[in-house]
This record gives sequence, C-alpha cells and structure tokens, in this order.
Amino acid sequence: MAKLDKATQAEIARGVMRHLEYHTGYLEPATGFQFSLPEGRFLTVMDYRIKNARVLWFFGRAPANPHRRVSTTLARPRRLPREGAWFLGYSERQRRRALARIDFAVGFAMGSSLGGGDTERESGMILIDPLGPLDAVERPAAADGSTA
Repeated sequence: MAKLDKATQAEIARGVMRHLEYHTGYLEPATGFQFSLPEGRFLTVMDYRIKNARVLWFFGRAPANPHRRVSTTLARPRRLPREGAWFLGYSERQRRRALARIDFAVGFAMGSSLGGGDTERESGMILIDPLGPLDAVERPAAADGSTA
C-alpha cells in the first residue's frame, strides 16, 4: 500500500480541485476524470447532474474488493446554479471543507484511508495530471466512435 506524506497529498488535492474548477467550466456533466497519482495510482471522479443538484463522486478501490466504491461526494450548494465551474462562488469555509474531502479521496485512491489503491485506467475518462498545467481537454472518443 502506498502512502503519501501529508504535504504531497495536500498539494495533489489542491491540484485536483484546481483542475476540476477549470475543466468543469467548459465540460458539461456527466464527465469522467481520472487524475494520475504517484506509483501508478488513479483518482476517479464523476461530475453528475442529479435532478436539481450537481454532485462530484470520487471513487477508489477498497481492500479485497474488485470494484470501485465511492470514497466521498461533494454536492454543489443550493444557492449556486447547477451550471458552470465547480467551486466558483464557494465561501472560504466551503472551499476548505471541499478540499478536505478531496484530500481524503486522494489518500483513499493511493491506498491509505482504508482504500486499497486504484491502479486501473479507464479509457473512456479524461486523464489529468493534477500537478500539471491547466490545458483544455476533450472527452475521449467512445468505443463506437462518438464522443462520450
């Protein structure tokens, strides 16, 4: 099991938050992201619209379980519109709480925080380096040749 030091994990979590804020500003839900983590691990994130809400689901692998499970979720505050980038309009307190959840999800995907470590790459999801530059991305082509 890989375990990151707290400073590295926090830096990666800030990068994930920064990329989600940027990319969800121009990509519509439902969009799937995989963030590349150290040691070949991945943090899987889905941006969904559910009825009148918008939710980010963070996934990881649990020990001795072949399936991904939800490690944490973030729901957009009701006072904010469903459209647009994540975390815009958040108060400082809301941003800190969201960052703490993302930090937990990073640890879970790495194999700490009760997670087993996620090493499976999903070809239909957008792959992002959380510490990399904010470059525009496109949805990968689906198996039938259309865009997801």
